[in-house]
Amino acid sequence: MRRWRGPSTTFIVDLDSGTCGSDPLEALEYMKGEDVIFRVHRSSPLLPLLLERMEVVGVEGEQVSLRFKDG
Repeated sequence: MRRWRGPSTTFIVDLDSGTCGSDPLEALEYMKGEDVIFRVHRSSPLLPLLLERMEVVGVEGEQVSLRFKDG
C-alpha cells in the first residue's frame, strides 16, 4: 500500500545549476517516479540523452522543460 504524502507538488529541477550536484543523471534517477519537471539549456550535451527518456513540456527562451514519459 502506498503511503499518502499529501497534496501533489510539482518540483522543478534545473539540471544546469549546481543544486542538483555534480552528476545531473544521478538527480534524474533519484527523482524518477516523482512529479518533477527538469529544465536544461538547449545547448546542453545532456539534451539528446534526456529526450530519449523524457517528453518536452515546454520551451522558454534557451531553456527546455522535460518530464518523465508515462509508462
